[in-house]
Amino acid sequence: MGSAIKATVFLMLLGKSLASAGAVIPDSFIAIAQYTGVPPKILYAVALRESQRGGLESPAPWPWTLNISGAPHYFNNRADMYKALMDALKDGITNVDIGPMQTNWFWKFEQIASPWIITDPTYNTKLGGQILAEHFRLHGDWWVAVGKYHRESEKPVHKLAAQKYLDGVKKIWSTL
Repeated sequence: MGSAIKATVFLMLLGKSLASAGAVIPDSFIAIAQYTGVPPKILYAVALRESQRGGLESPAPWPWTLNISGAPHYFNNRADMYKALMDALKDGITNVDIGPMQTNWFWKFEQIASPWIITDPTYNTKLGGQILAEHFRLHGDWWVAVGKYHRESEKPVHKLAAQKYLDGVKKIWSTL
């Protein structure tokens, strides 16, 4: 299945699930959660924390999201997001969070197959799930894994940032 078709299916499933039941986890996230071994509510809550877009009635992870050096950018399609990603990388900017799971180019470069592939929302979500699952394997606790997803460092300032992030994810998770 081509990446454009996969992305369209991802968006259709996302829209279908959200429209039909409010806070229901979309089928696409459930499938990826099952594939990666991450609890669906945790995977979806992380995606919402990372790339949520939409009003209070229909929040959803936005697949065409970049955060470039701390500034969020939302695009209408994959091609525009990819162009902005490539422009940033050509300008030497590597602190870029990409896609619904906001996978960071600088920190996860070795796990990212290519700039184009990471802009595929299905691949991006799968990689995010794999990162979460790896943190769970290392620490044996899903909430620790969520904090480590945001900040792996044990420095006190990073542990504080991880806890703040974790608190935000837990708040979202409790509404699902």
